[in-house]
Amino acid sequence: MSGDELGRLLVSLAHRAGLASGFAIGVRRIADLDVPERVPELERGFRVSERRRREFTAGRAAAAEGLARLGGPRRTVARSARGVPVWPSGSVGSISHTKAWAVALVADSAFARRCGVDIEEAAAADTSAQRLCAREAAYKTLSPGTGLPFRPDDWPLLEAGPATDSWTVGVPGPFRTGDPALDVVTGWVSGVHAALTVTLRPDPGPPLKHEDGLHKA
Repeated sequence: MSGDELGRLLVSLAHRAGLASGFAIGVRRIADLDVPERVPELERGFRVSERRRREFTAGRAAAAEGLARLGGPRRTVARSARGVPVWPSGSVGSISHTKAWAVALVADSAFARRCGVDIEEAAAADTSAQRLCAREAAYKTLSPGTGLPFRPDDWPLLEAGPATDSWTVGVPGPFRTGDPALDVVTGWVSGVHAALTVTLRPDPGPPLKHEDGLHKA
């Protein structure tokens, strides 16, 4: 699979989730990146494995790519003391990775209040991976700042749409900020399940102008 294929899938999911513009996707193949010997913001006083450093570096590279595609400078996304990405003012985003790929969804905060993306390596017929993907995308949308871990069984799948490519995921009490459930869209391409959810602004204003690019709208 190419990064372009994965990027096109995520763009299509963002459109299905209601983002017509004001968003960008970053995609990086983990094996293509140089791995730094130390990642201070990740290690915080103790050593981490090369695999974890590689995944973290790829995720931040995908986020920087998404921010640049959205029209801002290519910049590193900071990491909070609780380990979640700190997005630049005016943007919201989410990062995910498998063993092979790292992706980021970045949206203009004038269009979206929050968002979540998740990818999982599995066969197309693996519905358990699809369900996990939907649950984790919902978790990533609401978890920043809570410090609470992801427990899949806490996120009930209340409803599945046609061909099980859209889901309504129940929100556990500790994460609830008003919405009792989130709508999540899912898709699959060449061995990777993807899930995406966006909480839109009620009145996003006029579309932004962005440069042409494959993983951007």
